[in-house]
Amino acid sequence: FGSTKLKELTFEQLRTYKQTINQSITQYYDKVIELCKRVDTSMTDSMKLQYLLAGVKQSLKLHIVLYDPQSPETFLSYARKVEDTLSLTNTDYDSNQNEYNQHMKYDRQPITSTINSRQDVDHRRTDVHQSQLHTSTSGRMNNPPNDNVSYSSSLKHPTSKRSTASIDGAASTIKYANPSQRNYIPLIYLNAYVHDIQMKLMLDTGANRTFISQKALTSIRSSKIINQIQREVFLADGYTSITVYGEVDLSFIMNNIRTSVRALIVKNLCVNCILGMDYIIKYKLIINIGNRTITIGVKNYRLVIPMANSDKIIFNTISTSPLMSIGISVTKAKLSNTHSDKLVEHIHDYEQQHQMKQALILYNKLFDTSKPVIASNVKPHEIKTIDHPPPTSKAYYSTPHKQEAMHQIIQELLQSGLIRKSYSNYAAPAMLVPKKDNTWRMVVDYKKLNSITIKDNHPLPNMEQTIQILGGGYQFFSKFDMKSGFWQVPIKEEDKHKTAFITPDGLYEWNVLAQGLKNSPPSFQRLMLDLLSPCRQFALVYIDDIVIFSCTFEEHVKHLIQVLSILSSHNLQLNSSKCFILHRQIDYLSHTISQFGVKPNKEKIQAIMNLREPTTLAAANKFLGGMSWYRKFLPQFASVAAPTISVTNLTKPNRKKFVWGPPQLGAFLQLKQLLISQPLFLQFPNDDYPIILTTDASKVGLGGTLQQVINGETKNLYYHSQIASAIERRYDPIELEALAIRACFRRMRSYLLGRSIIIYTDHCPLCNMMNKSVKNRRFDRISMLLQEYNIEKIIHIKGQQNCLADYLSRNPIQSEPEEIFEEDYGISTLFNEEPPVLASVS
Repeated sequence: FGSTKLKELTFEQLRTYKQTINQSITQYYDKVIELCKRVDTSMTDSMKLQYLLAGVKQSLKLHIVLYDPQSPETFLSYARKVEDTLSLTNTDYDSNQNEYNQHMKYDRQPITSTINSRQDVDHRRTDVHQSQLHTSTSGRMNNPPNDNVSYSSSLKHPTSKRSTASIDGAASTIKYANPSQRNYIPLIYLNAYVHDIQMKLMLDTGANRTFISQKALTSIRSSKIINQIQREVFLADGYTSITVYGEVDLSFIMNNIRTSVRALIVKNLCVNCILGMDYIIKYKLIINIGNRTITIGVKNYRLVIPMANSDKIIFNTISTSPLMSIGISVTKAKLSNTHSDKLVEHIHDYEQQHQMKQALILYNKLFDTSKPVIASNVKPHEIKTIDHPPPTSKAYYSTPHKQEAMHQIIQELLQSGLIRKSYSNYAAPAMLVPKKDNTWRMVVDYKKLNSITIKDNHPLPNMEQTIQILGGGYQFFSKFDMKSGFWQVPIKEEDKHKTAFITPDGLYEWNVLAQGLKNSPPSFQRLMLDLLSPCRQFALVYIDDIVIFSCTFEEHVKHLIQVLSILSSHNLQLNSSKCFILHRQIDYLSHTISQFGVKPNKEKIQAIMNLREPTTLAAANKFLGGMSWYRKFLPQFASVAAPTISVTNLTKPNRKKFVWGPPQLGAFLQLKQLLISQPLFLQFPNDDYPIILTTDASKVGLGGTLQQVINGETKNLYYHSQIASAIERRYDPIELEALAIRACFRRMRSYLLGRSIIIYTDHCPLCNMMNKSVKNRRFDRISMLLQEYNIEKIIHIKGQQNCLADYLSRNPIQSEPEEIFEEDYGISTLFNEEPPVLASVS
């Protein structure tokens, strides 16, 4: 019993063992390995590695996982490298570490501070009681971290000095117990050309972002300031503020190799430019202290450059835990972790939640959607057209009220850089679309331009293969949604004039991929696949949705950081409200995916499953009429439907004899099951065949079926029906029929976007809706919203051929209302004098 109890206690010690603040990685490694041997002498290396990763300091862990250690020995090797790198700016090399830590006291927690070695510094002696210091230091480490980016204390300099922080004159005071002893650490410098101007750059792992001083920026002629809005940000202490005057894209040339990063502009720096963690992670820097070299990863090779000498030295440093939250984190006005808080609030494991949150904080700007952004260093969208005269149109008529709204939107688009004034010989008409919150959104009618645009045949990922990959037993999933994805893609300079649109104010053209342009989906798919190709083993892209999948938490953190780093380096933007981080189960492409497999969502078949049982002769006849189209594809149709046919095939005098009993109910349920089962129902579209959408509308509701004809047989992919609102029931027939099409496109977007589409309708006026206007405002707005889809043709069919869609529209199900014009593409304007009233559709 004694031996068993001892082993249980040892196991509990191993399970809960954590690296202490002053414990070196070697000491921690030796202790964990010792405990592993005491628990189980035959423990596998894989289990030992899990325990090592579980208890290591967060500041080390987030970097060790990037190396992906495969054994305890490689863990130790990588961990030592990380520890050595961090010690360069976060520790002193004095051997009396513990003694100095016990006698240290500070007033504020600065970012890395520097002074010139010739600078005179006042000395003050400070007596600090050892037990008081121990209490204040350990208390900070044991309490849960707050939302601000903060530093923990590990100062080891046995001297007393006062220093000024290196950014924007923010003062910091540090006191030391013993002024007779001093040690200095040299800073890490690189020589580089910044836009053809030679500069000395400081490498600082204590800063989240890269910074450049205003003085240094004035010497760079070719630099263009981005987001030139003065705002306040905070240092790591959470209350010391500095001013940022904008952002700038910097290009560095070292040994004829070019790298780049976006930097924040501040007034004063101790050096011209500080390279922060954004640059270090982007180019996977390796710092070799012994050889005084720095290795930079550029594409498929490594650039090794020597450190530059400097007369500046490090005066003191403050380490941080975890490293991913070092230094300064910038948001629109103040340091705010709102996005990361919401994204991780569902994670119940505190350590995992905290670690994931700290990883997200570094990439806060990805979730800042306060204004539109344009991606950088990406292939711009091309608009290839056939040999044809430039299409032109006159500006649409609008009321003075709408003209004022249009003017305001145009001014916002100009200020944001999304459009510019145009002198093009192209001209597409623009109009305003009202939204339910009394705002307006501008859309452009590109029908004429799209008709002469050459189709881009870049394929979408195979949906079935995508789902099969995700169903491989992975434990953790994250999903990102690109914020107004198309608007983030620049247009090729030579093609911008083709996007010109006309308004009452004049002619303008887009700098970005506008909504409604043909080839937007394949172009965006190509761009995202190219950017995330290094992550293809653990990240999949389906147009503007990214899903990340991993077997372990440690892997997922690593994978997440790699994807976020790529997106951040290209200045892309994510829609935080539609992002999901570290979930065990996600919904993706109409399927629910978890560690235990994949199952289809019911939304595709809900319209059939919720069909109410017919209880009258008229209702039963309508159901059989809706099913009759599939008679030729279902050999067993006659025998299954026999009980219902026997009570519906009645002559007029015998209609009162209609009876609906258990045999008829059984046939009804069985026929519904045939509609949602093989061979009639497909879970995935076949990429070799076009998609067929058949729709219908009635005064009761809207309905549609998504199908493919494969080897002469019709296969169903999706069913949709919904109740028409009271307002929609007053629509003209052409508006209702167009509304049914739009409702299906919204629901079936992942199946339709980027694929060839044929629409079947029994309403003839719809056949030319993608080619010309019919002077109906609702109809024209809907046709504009469908421009991003590849609609090959719209075919008129007879009413008796539109059986199932007609039946669904007359037997709709209750669904959540969705506004037809509610897509958020970034810019809208609010006018309350004339609140628009529009229909809603899901």
